[in-house]
Amino acid sequence: MNPSSTAKAVAAALAATQVMVSPSVWSEPEKKFVQPASAASSTIIVPTASAVTFVAATIEQQPPRATTGKEEVAGEIRSWALSQQNWDGEGASAPLPASLGAAVTFVRLLDPTSPMPETMLLASGNAALYWKSVDKYAELEFHAGKGISYFAELPDGRHKGMVKFDENEIPRLVKALLDF
Repeated sequence: MNPSSTAKAVAAALAATQVMVSPSVWSEPEKKFVQPASAASSTIIVPTASAVTFVAATIEQQPPRATTGKEEVAGEIRSWALSQQNWDGEGASAPLPASLGAAVTFVRLLDPTSPMPETMLLASGNAALYWKSVDKYAELEFHAGKGISYFAELPDGRHKGMVKFDENEIPRLVKALLDF
């Protein structure tokens, strides 16, 4: 069964289980439930046993897929949210949720064919990413709401600074530094 016919079959199975209901309210003077004149009817999907079995069987038929590099990196960063203050045993700050979120967003923006970074949780609580090759090193630290600080050691010299990160696209300067 191809994905298109699977989706159609699931939709048909669920459509066969819809019932129409209208909201009603208790009317004290009449001592019964009545339907207000302004009430609009709505559709509720009530799955039947056969529809649930069909959907479950369809889901089980889907082949498993490998976790992408981006998902692995983002998952590692998200796992830090469970850490507390002093997570390193040396007084480190608790991970900053906004910094973790910015780092995950950045990873999602990476081209899937580009080299994936290694991750670091810094003592400040900020998330950081780094890339290392034979002749290049680049590191990014995510400052909650303030941007990304960067350090790169490239064949043409060292570069450092800070750039804004609006979380919609990777800053051009960072793209240039990460051209591994």
